[in-house]
Amino acid sequence: MESEVTRAIFDRLSGDATLCAGLATYQGEPAIFTGRTIPAEAKLPAVLVSGPVSSLPEDTLTGEGRLEERSLELWATVGTSAAAIATLAERIRVLLHREPMTITGGNVFRVRCSGPTTLPADGDYDGRLVTCLVRYNVD
Repeated sequence: MESEVTRAIFDRLSGDATLCAGLATYQGEPAIFTGRTIPAEAKLPAVLVSGPVSSLPEDTLTGEGRLEERSLELWATVGTSAAAIATLAERIRVLLHREPMTITGGNVFRVRCSGPTTLPADGDYDGRLVTCLVRYNVD
């Protein structure tokens, strides 16, 4: 189910023309990555969608559920307009916060996003973090 939530987040972000227009491309697609790192050869700005940072049971009397915390990182090179970075990061939050998502084998029924916040400086890179709590049930 973890991969289904990741796929739903990826689909939501990659399907938004406004967000994608502000991102670099990688192999002909918007620079949105799932996994642990952004490929070294990828151009920035890019988004990194992590797997769950935490995952807790949210079972009810009638079924199984989960509450996952997800980190979405937006990275750009130092010197990229701070306003452009802030706008992209806020767009990520808006696309997910309180928006329903469909997943195979379950139903996402609440997403709450906080941020964006500034990530610690990383050499030549400037980053923002959007944190999402994703609550879903399993069919």
